[in-house]
Amino acid sequence: MYLNEERAHEIMEKYNLDGLVASAPENVTYGSDYDDDGCTVPSIWEYKYGKLQTYVIIPKDKGIEPALIIPICHLPYLVDRPTWIKDIRTYGSFYIHGRPSFGKESYTESERRLDQMWEQCEHSSDAFASLANALRDKELANRRRIGIDEMNITSTIWEKIGDEFPQLEIMKAFGIFKEIRMVKSPKEIKMLTKSKKINDRALESVTDMIEEGVSEKELVHWYKTLVTEQGAMHGFWGTGVGTRGGAFFPPTAYSIKRGDLIRIDAGCVYNRYSSDTGRTAVIGSATEKAERYYRAIYTGIQEGGQLLKPGTKVADVFDAILTTVRKAGIRHHQRHHCGHSMGLESQEPPMIVPSNEPSSSDIFLRDTGEIRLEENMIINLEAPYYEIGFGGLQFEETFVITKTGARCLPSLSQDMYVI
Repeated sequence: MYLNEERAHEIMEKYNLDGLVASAPENVTYGSDYDDDGCTVPSIWEYKYGKLQTYVIIPKDKGIEPALIIPICHLPYLVDRPTWIKDIRTYGSFYIHGRPSFGKESYTESERRLDQMWEQCEHSSDAFASLANALRDKELANRRRIGIDEMNITSTIWEKIGDEFPQLEIMKAFGIFKEIRMVKSPKEIKMLTKSKKINDRALESVTDMIEEGVSEKELVHWYKTLVTEQGAMHGFWGTGVGTRGGAFFPPTAYSIKRGDLIRIDAGCVYNRYSSDTGRTAVIGSATEKAERYYRAIYTGIQEGGQLLKPGTKVADVFDAILTTVRKAGIRHHQRHHCGHSMGLESQEPPMIVPSNEPSSSDIFLRDTGEIRLEENMIINLEAPYYEIGFGGLQFEETFVITKTGARCLPSLSQDMYVI
């Protein structure tokens, strides 16, 4: 499972919560493994912002079974892709003709299991009724305090929960789920490693295709095709060519010329888990400035990587990277962050930020440089350089925090690519 159960219970204890309710797509997938491959129709990741209500209930009491609440139209997906949660509840209306004759010999095993689940799952008329019934059944309605992820719950349902359970103290919990997800489970690390491998293979192939006359649009087209062929989805493309690499301009028909720097920054998504790799290439030969600046960035990331271990403050990593980059050749270099975690989102806390500035990466969990690294966190280190009229340089690595240090995930060559 993706859910780090032990950490979830520790965080519930920290905030004196008797249970958690997930509603945002990333938290529902995290809490249940549901819709992790993006093949549900309709997907909870597409029908969000209150359009489609899906919940996972996680009680603190380990003797109480968690529950997954879904629209009834999603039930067929769970027939062939069951989650680890056994208590499945449905709501709403959806019509499939032919029932109750699914038991006929002519029907498939999936169709027969669907008929059984249709009869066995507790069903309610609407999302609120299903959620309220589950809270009662899980004995959470009579507890003191629960956390509800507010991000994908409609204001109407939020108000109804307060009216229905006036004795219950409800804490907004979107940020709490972020805090739980900072430390990855073994399955998450496996997915992130696979995503990184796919991304790196695609970027290496794209690099092999680079030559004079190739356009920015061709590069992104090749990249999207290559990650899709490996079973992943396009995540983001922040690559820039020539002086256009000095900022995040969208891909155009601009053709690569001899001497152009190519700032490579891209990520794909595999089973909902993100990757992010950064490198630099050049057509012909790099200028002395480009080589010196790239080496400075590279040295800074290497220095930061040496500090990645449990107990280290993220501010110390930030300071080490930026100080090293400046000493190594870019005296004026400035950064708002020097890295981030990632998982079901492309950027997650902890952010690698200084102590005196709260991170603006997430308005719900304003982490600062005082956060300390923990085993099984994923940290992506970067210190890219952007300069209008010159271009951009990037070197970015992803690490898993271990008990004694950090392990770099499978990676591309660390040198600047000379084409």
